[in-house]
This record gives sequence, structure tokens and C-alpha cells, in this order.
Amino acid sequence: MQKALIILVVFLLPVLAMAQWTEHTAGGDFDGARCVFAADVDGDGDMDMLGAARYDSAITWWENVDGDGLNWVEHTIDDVFSQANGVYAIDVDGDGDCDVLGAAEQADDITWWENVDGDGLNWAEHLVDGSFTFAASVFGTDVDADGDTDIIGAAFLADDITWWENENGDGLTWTEHLVDGDFDGAYYVSADDVDGDGDIDIIGAAFLADDITWWENVGGNGLNWNAHIVAPDFDGACSVSSGDVDGDGDIDLFGAGFEVGEIFWWENVDGDGLTWTGNSVSGFYDGAHSVFAQDIDGDGDTDVLTAAFGADDITWWENVDGDGSNWLENAVDGNFYGARSVFAADIDGDGDVDALGAGILADDITWWENPLVVGVEEQFDTDFPSEYSLFNVYPNPFNPTTTLQINLPNAAVLSVIVYNVSGQQVADLATGQYAAGLHSLTFDASNLTSGLYFIRAIVQGEMDQTQKVMLVR
Repeated sequence: MQKALIILVVFLLPVLAMAQWTEHTAGGDFDGARCVFAADVDGDGDMDMLGAARYDSAITWWENVDGDGLNWVEHTIDDVFSQANGVYAIDVDGDGDCDVLGAAEQADDITWWENVDGDGLNWAEHLVDGSFTFAASVFGTDVDADGDTDIIGAAFLADDITWWENENGDGLTWTEHLVDGDFDGAYYVSADDVDGDGDIDIIGAAFLADDITWWENVGGNGLNWNAHIVAPDFDGACSVSSGDVDGDGDIDLFGAGFEVGEIFWWENVDGDGLTWTGNSVSGFYDGAHSVFAQDIDGDGDTDVLTAAFGADDITWWENVDGDGSNWLENAVDGNFYGARSVFAADIDGDGDVDALGAGILADDITWWENPLVVGVEEQFDTDFPSEYSLFNVYPNPFNPTTTLQINLPNAAVLSVIVYNVSGQQVADLATGQYAAGLHSLTFDASNLTSGLYFIRAIVQGEMDQTQKVMLVR
């Protein structure tokens, strides 16, 4: 270890264990709140909130008026979206603003709404698929690596995982591609590069099959898929989220099992998604229903935020040692009636990650303020690791900037490049000679569209490390 005396900004201090989260309701009387999401819908630089309501049959967003999460204005996108079940936000038509996706179980619909003027006040509806039986979940990403946003969905009664190709990049013409037509009780869908080959794979949870599965995007164009079962006996599998849980540089998975009442994570043993080892996070957790992987305490590793329907509970679990071997339970809210969905984002703009939840029995879209102390300047002695290291990017998800740290034990020529999911370079953060020490770099994505990006740091012969980040507008 190298000893150094440095003066730096301590971005996040770990004082969460005994601290209280402060509850703020954005949307009350949102009948049958089933799903929550956050994005900058109106393009003003702060995080707004979105929700899907089953009984109101509504897709709605709440404007974060002052950027601190204390004053909200409700805007209805669609109030006849029959039994709305899922909501997601991303730039679908490539015009640089935030559009909205929805899944409706009674309408059997996958739909997206165009943010016409970019301020969230005028919406144009575009049907993607009107016969997707009991549409349960929706997700947006670039599946075929052609530079635009495609849509992925899960259909509970059809037992389908499907993606729709955005043919011209404007969201007006869609081609359906079946990934799996026998995924019994398909309940939730997500996407990530599970096998580390640079393209987007699909991840799903099947409630009736009791199954967590990922599908390998074989040619990278979304036309050929190989199924790989992660957990074949995870009773009532209803949610899955991806992240590097053990800090080894590959993608692991979290899952929520409703019937078994437990939160698990699965280690991607060799990084190729072919061998998985299951590990319990929670023990019994009554009606476990939602998971979201995120660094909640700002210590550079992946924690998990969860919702339990039976326990009426929102909790985050601290990855104590950073390798997924030891978990510490931290209550956010133990009285959130019918907790069904969670998400994490910096709602109040203070630099840390807050918790978001949808309560189907509470009829609420709520956020809880993270009590983490931010922005304290200290002088202290620290031990730098002797190896070359790219530290976890924070915040992540982000909008529009995020910060990364790189340790160089010796002076070196450093290259830090940002790529989109198509492998195209979108930013050059560092190129040249850097002194030994800890270096902070900022990725400004103000001119980029929502989605996944990859930050790659290279020192020839010493380091070649990549971090995945998500820009959410």
C-alpha cells in the first residue's frame, strides 16, 4: 500500500446504519400503484417520478418543481390504459428528450408515448403491440446494436418474452421478435450484458415457472437467442436486477421470490453466464416482490433495494464487505402498505441515491430521502491500493453528469473512453500522461440520449477495466 496525505471532497459518509429515511409522497390517491420509475421527463436537469396504476388504469408523471423533491405537480399521460402494470422512460424516437413506455395487463398492450415538446406536457400515443396477452413488464434498450431504442416485454398469460425492433429509429414502425414463448407466467423483464461480450442480453423472472433465466443475444443483432437458466426453483420469481455484486467485474443477478419470501443473488462464476451460485441476502422476507441493484451508501460496491408486499416493507441491504458474502438489513419504511415496486435515483439533487416505491394498497408513489451526509471536506491520511483501479462510477443511474475515480500507483499514460451499446465512442475523458495518485474524472452526458454506456479505462500492460453506467433523463 502507498501512504499519501491528500485533501479531497468526501462525497459520501457512511452514516446510514442508524439514520432515519424521510418519507415524501409524490402521488397519493394513485389507485393501485404498481410500478415506479424516475427520469428527467421535462428536461430541466432534475429527477421526476413516474408511476403505473392498476385500478386507475393510468400512466402518470410527477414534476419535481424545485428539484428538491418537496413540491410535485401531477401530469397524466394516459388514464385509459386498462390495468396499467409497468412503466419505463427512455428516448424512443431519438430526439433527445424522455419518452415513456407502458405495459397494460387487461388491455394486452405495449405502448409508448412521445414527449412531443420535450417538457412532458403534450403526449402522442403510439401502439407497439395490442395483443400481448396480460402484458406484465416493459423495458427499453438497444437490443440489436443499431443505435436506437428497442422495447422488451413480458406477457404473463402468453408466457412470452418478446422484443420489438425500432425499424427506423423514430418509434413509428415496429417488428416483433419472439425470444421465448414458453416462459410460464412471464412476470418481469430486464436487460444487461450478462456474458460480457459487448451486446445486450435479456433477463427475466417467471412467476409460475419459479424461474430466473437469461437469454444470450448470440449474434448481437437480436435474431438468435440461447436460454440459460440461473435459478430453476425460485418460488414465485417476480423481479430481477443486475449488477456487479462481488466486485469481480462481471454481471451478477438479484432476484425476489414472492412465494418463497426471499431475496437472493446469483454469482456469475466465470463471467460468461453459464455457471451460477445462489446466495441468500434476506432470509425470510414476507412476499418479496421487487429488487433494484444500486450503491445506496456510496462506498463503491453494489447494494440492493427491495420491496416486500406481505411485510409492507421497503428495505435496503448493505453489501458489507463488497463481495456479497455479508449483508446488513437497513429499514427504509416498515409500514408501506402493499409495497410492490422499488427504484433508486437522486430525487433531491444532493448527490446521493434516494429510494422510490409504489404501494398498491397504499395507493401511493413515494420517495424516501437518503440520510447520507454529503459534501463534507476533510483532510486525512489514506492508503491507496498498489494496483491500478477504476472505482465505481457515482451516481449511477445519473443525469446528466457522473464522477469516476482512477488510482494510478505510478505515473502512466491513461486512456478513458466512453462507448454506447453499439460500441461507438461517444466521449473521451482522458488521453495522456497522468501522475501517480487518485484522479477524479467527470462524464458529462448532456448531449447524449438515455440508455446504457460503458466507461473503459486503459493503462497499457497494467489495466483494462470497464464500468457500466445508465443515463436516465
